[in-house]
Amino acid sequence: MVHECLKGFYANKMNNTCNACGTGAAECTSNVTATVCLSNYGLSGSSCNKCGSGVADCPAVGELKCLPGFMMSGNACVCPTGKFADASGLMCNSCSSNCGTCSSETACTLCMTPYSLTNSSTCSFSCADN
Repeated sequence: MVHECLKGFYANKMNNTCNACGTGAAECTSNVTATVCLSNYGLSGSSCNKCGSGVADCPAVGELKCLPGFMMSGNACVCPTGKFADASGLMCNSCSSNCGTCSSETACTLCMTPYSLTNSSTCSFSCADN
């Protein structure tokens, strides 16, 4: 008879084995009932859900803690103006020069004055007509 299992496993009393917890669970009582989640996962009911981009810890809904360089906006961690989240969602990188806001290093969404947004999502110098 299985009495105790390692973290990340639960005691299956039907066949006296230790079985793996579900995705994101550090501790559980069954494969569908998590009690503690791994880092970067938050407990919602009895399930562990992956935290969003820039989130250091999301122990429960509404209790997000952002990674360094990210800031809280509503119920999400976002990069400050002039920066974008890298592909891993773990770092904020600077937008290209003359770009005020962007979704990637090469995709500007708003340019700084006196630059204008082009069709290719870059910033181009624009002269004011006098």
